[in-house]
Amino acid sequence: MSKLIDINAYPVKDLLPVLLQDKSTKKNIIWATDAYADFGPGYDDTSIIAPSLLSKVTLQPRISKTLEEQQARTRKKAEVMTPVWLCNKYRILQIFEGVGNMIKVLFVCHGNICRSPMAEYVMKDLVKKSGCAERFFISSAATSQEEIGNPVYPPARRKLAEHGISCSGHSARQLVRSDYERYDYFIGMDQENLREMYRILGADPGQKLSLLMDHTERPGEVADPWYTRDFEATWRDVEEGCRRLLEALCHGAD
Repeated sequence: MSKLIDINAYPVKDLLPVLLQDKSTKKNIIWATDAYADFGPGYDDTSIIAPSLLSKVTLQPRISKTLEEQQARTRKKAEVMTPVWLCNKYRILQIFEGVGNMIKVLFVCHGNICRSPMAEYVMKDLVKKSGCAERFFISSAATSQEEIGNPVYPPARRKLAEHGISCSGHSARQLVRSDYERYDYFIGMDQENLREMYRILGADPGQKLSLLMDHTERPGEVADPWYTRDFEATWRDVEEGCRRLLEALCHGAD
């Protein structure tokens, strides 16, 4: 059965040796990316690549003299070592194992701290309650770099908590072009998100991009509560959009 090992917010140096002892897990690891790898002083993060390309994954003494050198060297490796996703600073965001047959949905907004994580965790709650969680892999991302590494914005977190939904462990990340091959659906919140998604992803030959509210009977945008301060309205739109999206995806998969 497909499974997701979520180690977000745990120290890499503590978890990595444990994960690599499990041969079944090691076989299909893909390292989730954000911008660049940095596990802290004493490690050469560029040595961490897809285990399918190496018989052994090791942590070696850092040899980059500057962060710029490390980033450049890591980017160069990533270009030829597919599938390789660099890790967010100090953290491996997520590890995927065997998600190939799952329906993979990525919600996208400007900063990945309000609307898109609300949609991510609402959708996760809905699929769990509907008994089909094992059929889905759900995540979220930003079109900008402004909030990378930050948790869900407190008012959004409180709104989710009012409905019994936890978003602990969330760390904002930016959408990258290689995401296009990893996800089946990209769900934006407004037209600006959609434009930026096209810019980052380059094109949409698979017709994977859409707006959340376009899956409802009242197409439009999910207003950004960062500006409106109306998190209740955002909740209503996100909840309705996710319910309708789930109905459409389940109907299409049957």
